[in-house]
Amino acid sequence: ITLSHGRPALERYDDSRTMTAGGLYSDTTAGGVHFSLPASGWDSDGPHITAGEDALYAIGQGALSNAPGPTNEARNDATVVLNLDYRKFSLAVQYLESGQGDYFGALFLPPDETRTVFYNRWWTVEGKQILNPTPNTEVRAKLGWQEFRNNFDNIQISPPGFLGIYSDGQTASTNYGEQRLYGSAEVVWDGMRNQVWLAGVEYAEIEGFNNYSDQNFDTNNTIPGTPFPAPLPESRRFPGDLEGQTRDIFSVFLQDQIQFNERLALTAGLRFDHYSDVGDALTPRLAVVYQVASHHIVKAQYAEAFRPPTFVELYSTAEAALGNPDIVPETVQTLEFGYIYKTATTLARATLFHSEFEDLIVSTGRQFDNAKGAVVNGLDLDLEHQISSKFKIEGNASYVDTEDN
Repeated sequence: ITLSHGRPALERYDDSRTMTAGGLYSDTTAGGVHFSLPASGWDSDGPHITAGEDALYAIGQGALSNAPGPTNEARNDATVVLNLDYRKFSLAVQYLESGQGDYFGALFLPPDETRTVFYNRWWTVEGKQILNPTPNTEVRAKLGWQEFRNNFDNIQISPPGFLGIYSDGQTASTNYGEQRLYGSAEVVWDGMRNQVWLAGVEYAEIEGFNNYSDQNFDTNNTIPGTPFPAPLPESRRFPGDLEGQTRDIFSVFLQDQIQFNERLALTAGLRFDHYSDVGDALTPRLAVVYQVASHHIVKAQYAEAFRPPTFVELYSTAEAALGNPDIVPETVQTLEFGYIYKTATTLARATLFHSEFEDLIVSTGRQFDNAKGAVVNGLDLDLEHQISSKFKIEGNASYVDTEDN
């Protein structure tokens, strides 16, 4: 995906019947325009997994069940990227698509099939321009548009004859779209001795659209004397609860990178984000890198970050995943220590980290809510060694210990 030069090709097949293909075509025109077109995709029926009895057996409806039987493990993925570069201007157009089967189903095992049921699709168009108004100043401007679509295609919620109420079963197809228009400007200035300053501002506008559900039951009306939604003679379209939801994001950040001497460097940064629907966040970062000797480097970093709740987590009215407008963003504070050994042929890294998560957004089985959080401690080990000009060996190992609060 990130490769921009050359013309390689790739094919792959594995024993879970997964076919993968990809390639890159790139060239430079006589006028100096460089373009690259990487594309890749894979398709799989997945492993043949047999499910045991499902929830229908527990309520005496086992005769309607497809279980025991095979699950739908189908999956596919496709990515195409077009990059155009001319001098200090670049344009990227990206398309990504992923899909999967319905596995064990929502409440019962679906019929034996290998069709793709869930779809996610992304479009991105982004332009970038670099300017150098002075020898010590670089200005980077970016403008982009993104669209995301999520589809559930004819999900079988209950089988035909379920409870003697739904002669055709319960089926639903849902659609959700989201558009994002964004822009940013950054200034890099190295006019001070041994320092590089970075300042930037970003703005994004997000809106949900095309949110609806086509279903053959009415969730707004129940069968008298029961908690079950009323069946419909044919599928009807219902508007979704995320239609027209909007979010504006304004961000500003400042960073200073200081090279005290040949061995010691410090990077300090501060970022402010304003979300129109969930409030503000101020997140710092501080990193120190010290070269102990010619092949030995140690570093330490402290950083904070946050994740705002999604539209679904805030506003969904689905009975199984009810939104909660009172939830707050998740936060994390991370402390990291690293050691690096580097020669012309060998690179070894050891990284020790400690992370504290707070206000994690979770589903309680009924509604989204904030949990206390978690503590994560871990160690990463990486090794690369160039055996010869044609052969290199790489390996890594990780250990993570998580405590749920």
